[in-house]
Amino acid sequence: MNSQIDYKTQLNYLLNKDEKDIIRKDIYEFNKIVYIMNHIDPIYIKKEIYFDTLFEKRDIKKLLILVCTEYIQNIDKKINANIDEYHLTIDFIKKFYDVFKPIEVKKGYLAIYPKLSIKKYVSEVIKERNFDNFYISETTLEQLITMLMAFSKFELQNIDTKDFGEINFPTLVLANIKLYEKGILSIEKNEEKKVVFYLKPMNNTNKPIKIINDEEFIMCKILKTLNKRTNEKFTLNDFIQ
Repeated sequence: MNSQIDYKTQLNYLLNKDEKDIIRKDIYEFNKIVYIMNHIDPIYIKKEIYFDTLFEKRDIKKLLILVCTEYIQNIDKKINANIDEYHLTIDFIKKFYDVFKPIEVKKGYLAIYPKLSIKKYVSEVIKERNFDNFYISETTLEQLITMLMAFSKFELQNIDTKDFGEINFPTLVLANIKLYEKGILSIEKNEEKKVVFYLKPMNNTNKPIKIINDEEFIMCKILKTLNKRTNEKFTLNDFIQ
């Protein structure tokens, strides 16, 4: 954390709070994710307190507050966090730390480390030197596919096959991911907190993001999600080439 910048301002920046798109909030450019991982340290907590809170009291919310308190103390003992900053810090910890995979480092103490999945991502990008990459977690990718399934289903029910021909479900979901990458399709929440989809012009101000590095991998992810959430049994052969 940069001690020259207000704590809440930093958290808002690191959590992409200015981003209106509810999925893009959780997608990070390589340089930004590297910056975050280079500036966060393990969080240490007493083993007895951790397991008593998690397993005896079964109070995950209280555990997150305890971890949050330790995190803030580690950064700067002078920080007197308010309620908003506590909530933001908890969001930050849940996003970037393996809270439920602590490692015992010395007698009586556990260390909660930054997420191993993110570290692996960074290592792979550096190894492949593919620095225009974007980080998207497995959970976020599945959320994106699930939301685009709903949007694609709506399209299929309203599409005029005379103009567009026959388009099947898996192919349409893949096509919509590509539109989402380009910023043409946006997923936001309105004032009633309902999810809405916006189609924007080609010259929109949304910065393109790269989700599809391996098209077959994404196709398999689409199939896995489709088959889990529908009664269909789609295969790779169902994608129209």
